Amino acid sequence: MQELIPQAVLNAFQVKSINKVQIIGGGKLNHTFLLTEATGGRWIVHKLNTIFEHDVTNDAAIITKHLSDNTWDCPSFKTTKKGEYYVKHDGAIWRMMHFVEHAEFKREKCSDSYFVEYGALLGQLHKDLAKLEYEPLYKIEGFHDQRYFLEKAHSIDWTKCTKDIQEISRKTQKLLGKNLEIFKMHIQIIHGDPRVANVLHNEEMSPFLFIDYDTFMKASVFVDIGDAGRAILNEVFTSCNAKKAVQQIIEGYNKADHVRISYKDTVIAIKTITLEQVLRYLNDIIFDCYYEWDKENFSSRKEQNTFRAKNEWKKYLKIEKEL
Repeated sequence: MQELIPQAVLNAFQVKSINKVQIIGGGKLNHTFLLTEATGGRWIVHKLNTIFEHDVTNDAAIITKHLSDNTWDCPSFKTTKKGEYYVKHDGAIWRMMHFVEHAEFKREKCSDSYFVEYGALLGQLHKDLAKLEYEPLYKIEGFHDQRYFLEKAHSIDWTKCTKDIQEISRKTQKLLGKNLEIFKMHIQIIHGDPRVANVLHNEEMSPFLFIDYDTFMKASVFVDIGDAGRAILNEVFTSCNAKKAVQQIIEGYNKADHVRISYKDTVIAIKTITLEQVLRYLNDIIFDCYYEWDKENFSSRKEQNTFRAKNEWKKYLKIEKEL
């Protein structure tokens, strides 16, 4: 399995003796590997999607160093022979960071206080990130910029799509434009993608660390709050009492004593970020350039993004009903 990571990359990071390399993670963008050295040392190795530039790793190194200085157990980045945090090989950017010990996430083992714990972790993250005076050098074009995706959608001739996609697009664009003012509040560095999949847990299933450091950005804390709520309700705890879960996330978040958030604003954020995700999938049906393509289960990226868009729209309708 060593061939998963090119020898040139291993040489650049001065990795000499490997026990094994495993494919891990299920992200829609990057490829992630767990490298175990013969000495027992373990590293996370990322091959970044071509949408990323090297500045994303420099940003991550600076911001995670700040978080580590504020008692977060963030992984440190391994430097190359040249003292850089990344290496380019065949057009891709590769990087390595220490593996942080954690338990495999198991939803059924989560306690009744999980949502409070998660909210508290996110609130503390925002509180500590707010202490850092830094402007990230890199940002994914249009990422969490709802107006950007609306402009993209307005440029598309949706009549060439199926009737159901036309209808979802029309409704999504109309709804998305209604509540964007909330994302002008409480601007600071945020995580950008705080899904449960990007959180590490201990054996008791208590969350203790956010990972996936490619999306740090200056934006409203409500972007993270909305994205977190969307993912928790739609991807992980799909059968939970949605209203109670959101109330508990808010309870935990407000314990950090940073930004006080309300149920009303949190629900608006969750709905709006869900609609943004619908529109991102819809747009990629046409532009066909962003999300990974599962070639085993879909005949084309267009087919997969059509499936994703319809599925995300159903999730929005579910949230609309339950919250």
